[in-house]
Amino acid sequence: MNARASAPPPPALERLDPDGLLCALALAPSTYSRNRSFGLYEERSMRSIARRARILRGLVRQLARAGAERTTRTVGDLVEIELVVPALGYRRVSRLTPLEHDLVLYLLSRAGSAQHDDARHAQTRVEAALARLSGLVPSFDPGPPAPG
Repeated sequence: MNARASAPPPPALERLDPDGLLCALALAPSTYSRNRSFGLYEERSMRSIARRARILRGLVRQLARAGAERTTRTVGDLVEIELVVPALGYRRVSRLTPLEHDLVLYLLSRAGSAQHDDARHAQTRVEAALARLSGLVPSFDPGPPAPG
């Protein structure tokens, strides 16, 4: 009989940093695939994080398209991005947490879309969240997000 090594069990969700998990799923969706990490997806909070990552990737795809006009402003603790495509009569408003906004800026800069002055600061905060996901780095606050 040919014994196959089984995949290691997924890490417990409570040990995973939610911000790091969001960044990982937005940057590399297959990092925690549903098939390999089925146990994680049984948790409501994991499904919520995965859904938010998909929404952010879709927003980045729309922002990267030519002909899209973007307005960014702060609304309380959130960052609001308004996307308008006049040729299509399309308008989208997204309210993001500061980390989600940083993640959008970072993904846009990686896609080669319009370079942002604060993309380097966004990258620092995204990488800090990813480092916390490893569990090897203690949580720390990399500072406030750049005004948008």
